[in-house]
Amino acid sequence: MPGFISNYQRMITIAGYDIAAAIANELDDTDREKLLTAISEQDPDIAERILERMFVFDHLADIDDRSMQRLITKLNLQELVTALHGTGANLQEKFFTNMSKHQASELSQELKDLPPQPKSRIEQARKAILTLTKQLAQQGEIQLNNADDYIQ
Repeated sequence: MPGFISNYQRMITIAGYDIAAAIANELDDTDREKLLTAISEQDPDIAERILERMFVFDHLADIDDRSMQRLITKLNLQELVTALHGTGANLQEKFFTNMSKHQASELSQELKDLPPQPKSRIEQARKAILTLTKQLAQQGEIQLNNADDYIQ
C-alpha cells in the first residue's frame, strides 16, 4: 500500500502543476508574469514546473509547417497583425514562411504600419488565436508537437 499512496501523492502533485499552468495561461501577460515571479521567489523549482506545462503565444513558432498552414487558413488576419505586434522575428517568420508570398508581404507591411496598440488589445488577440489553436488541436485538425501536453 505505501507504493500506491506514494503514486497517488505524485499524481496529485502533477495535477496541481497542470492546474496552476492552466490558470496562468488564462491570465494576461502582466498578471501571469507577476504570478510566476511571486512563485519563483518562493520556490524556483515549482515555477519552472508550471512554466513547462504552459502553452503561450510564442510556442506557435514550434508547431509544424502543415499545422501552421492550417491554422493560418482559420485566422482573422487583422487579429493576427495585432497579435504579432511586438513579437520576435522567429515567430513572425514562422507565419510568413507558411503563407503565400503575397499574403506574407501584406502582413509584413501591415505590421510595419500598425500604430501603437494598447497592451490589452494585443493580449486579447493573442488569447483568441491561442483559443482557436487549442480548439483545432483538440479536433485533430492540427498537431502541436510537444505542445500537445499543454492542450487539455
